[in-house]
Amino acid sequence: LVSIVDLEGRLVYLNPAGRKMLGMDEVVDLTKHNLREFHDAANVHVVLTEGIPAAIRDGAWSGETEFVALDGHATVTSQVILAHKAPDGTVTFLSTIARDITERKRADAKLRLQSSALNAAADAMIITDRDGTIEWINAAFTGSSGYNEEEALGKNPKDLVKSGVHDQLFYKELWNTILAGRIWHGELTNRRKDGSLCPVAMTVTPVKAAHGEPAHFISISRDLTEERRLEAQFRQAQKMENVGQLAGGIAHDFNNLLTVINGTAELALMQLQAGLPLHEDLQEIRRAGERAA
Repeated sequence: LVSIVDLEGRLVYLNPAGRKMLGMDEVVDLTKHNLREFHDAANVHVVLTEGIPAAIRDGAWSGETEFVALDGHATVTSQVILAHKAPDGTVTFLSTIARDITERKRADAKLRLQSSALNAAADAMIITDRDGTIEWINAAFTGSSGYNEEEALGKNPKDLVKSGVHDQLFYKELWNTILAGRIWHGELTNRRKDGSLCPVAMTVTPVKAAHGEPAHFISISRDLTEERRLEAQFRQAQKMENVGQLAGGIAHDFNNLLTVINGTAELALMQLQAGLPLHEDLQEIRRAGERAA
């Protein structure tokens, strides 16, 4: 958009691109329109209190404003306001050059949203170049590994988190997979900055360049520490349950035996007179059986 306005903001000239942006066909009388009507209140305030005074004072002003067409369609622009002066130095008119940056602003907003989402993700993420040099990390990586951005950027992950648990063949297979352009999934043990070990489930995805070869790698790691702890608790609970069932079965069978022992001893006592040595022996057997039960 290229326009010329007087000091009151009335349109004197508007190029075809400007007419299209503002929704004005060729027959519309420009002099009946003021450039202010194509801005909402907030943008009018910017133009009147910041843009025009700066242009008159300094000769030019640049900034971002939004034009609203006659049909209500909004266009975000990068705008320059120029002040044109007469020979005596007084400003006689203003011209505006505005470039449509709507798509760029949308793309920027999308990138900011994606960046915010990645930083808010619960899983640790890193992006490396083809050689494995770290170019970006998210907040979850800092939280899980203990390394901040300054400590991680420019380093290779093996220099930060390699634990020594896995042999060279393990890492060789990983690299062969991703260098071939395939996604690698697996579990491994990493080392935190404080030296503690951390089991993770990791996915490494190649990001291919235009020629088809991997140019970057995105690694996403999920901390399995809590999961492993819960699994260990579950296994221990299963063991205790099995032990309980075994103990219950043994107690039941043993009780059956004691029932026979105690019952037989009771019957034998009924057939013997008190005071006999055998009577005392049978009573001892019965007392022991009762205690065992």
